Amino acid sequence: MNSNQLASSFIFINSADRKYGSSSDFEVSIKDLDATNNSKNISIGELVIPFSFFATVNENNNTFLINSLPVTLAFGNYTSADFITEITSKLQAATSDTFTCQVIRSTNQLKIAATSSTDYTITSNQKNYRYLGMNKSSTKAFSGNTFTSDFPIDLSGTKYIEIVTNIPIASTNSRDNNRNILTRVYVNCNPFEFIHYTSSSFQFMKLLTKTLDSISIRLNDDFGDKIDLNNGEIHMMLEVQEYT
Repeated sequence: MNSNQLASSFIFINSADRKYGSSSDFEVSIKDLDATNNSKNISIGELVIPFSFFATVNENNNTFLINSLPVTLAFGNYTSADFITEITSKLQAATSDTFTCQVIRSTNQLKIAATSSTDYTITSNQKNYRYLGMNKSSTKAFSGNTFTSDFPIDLSGTKYIEIVTNIPIASTNSRDNNRNILTRVYVNCNPFEFIHYTSSSFQFMKLLTKTLDSISIRLNDDFGDKIDLNNGEIHMMLEVQEYT
């Protein structure tokens, strides 16, 4: 029976206290972890991320093609009605043609009708296909003067956020591909609310260092792109456990 006592220490991180970087990609100095020879495990005690980022359309997915012409949408978190207004306006600006767009109520597919008889195609890429209701990096021709998406459009945007860090933690992946990922959290609130997780959502991982004097944090979306919190700040509490 192990007679040692399990002790916890806590590291509090506020991205506003960063040494440099942005609120979604930064480094902070810490003074909360003592250097001892004891084996340590680390976990997230609490995590708060503002849903201040643009999940539906952002700098990484805001352009698709109609024929060879770029159609660039404004950044934002869209309702169906807002999306239809935006895509109609930008299609017309890109082509000088007139379009009528709608989301088909019974199927949630995107329908685009052109007034001219031009042979149009819509081309997606690996990051914008969801809101177009298409496959990745695919091209679909209008039938007559009408485009109907293959699938229901998805305006929910980012599905999860990965917390990438320089904290040396043991990976359970045989190829060590996850060694820099502290955790993955799902977007569990509406835009302009707060993504909030507590300790019950996380497990402890072996910490492969005796001490830490700084921590870097980066927030990536489900495509591996850095999330822009638009100056919103994240708050995190880390718990370190060791036998003393």
